[in-house]
Amino acid sequence: MSILIAQAIVSIIFAMTIVPKLAGKQPAKDMFATLWAEPHGRIVTAILELAAVILIWVPGMLSRGASLTVLVMIGALWSHITKLGINQMFWMALVVSAAALYILSQTGLPL
Repeated sequence: MSILIAQAIVSIIFAMTIVPKLAGKQPAKDMFATLWAEPHGRIVTAILELAAVILIWVPGMLSRGASLTVLVMIGALWSHITKLGINQMFWMALVVSAAALYILSQTGLPL
């Protein structure tokens, strides 16, 4: 897999999740209410995801964007394992995590 494909995977999946979070769609509200993080957790998560997408496309910031993606996905995966259950969103988070870890394996950790 090339880095470009990994960047596209992160961007496309995050685009699919950022919009409902920022628009306040009911499924996103319900998910974050289950985590006792509605509305602030939903909005902050969407902003962090958007920042990660922007960073992975800015020259010289790729590894920082991938690192931010991994950190956000750790929270997402933990939330799904402990409270939300293993569902489609869990698998999407796992794919995003793998793509971000691939980017980091190719570019190295940001210093």
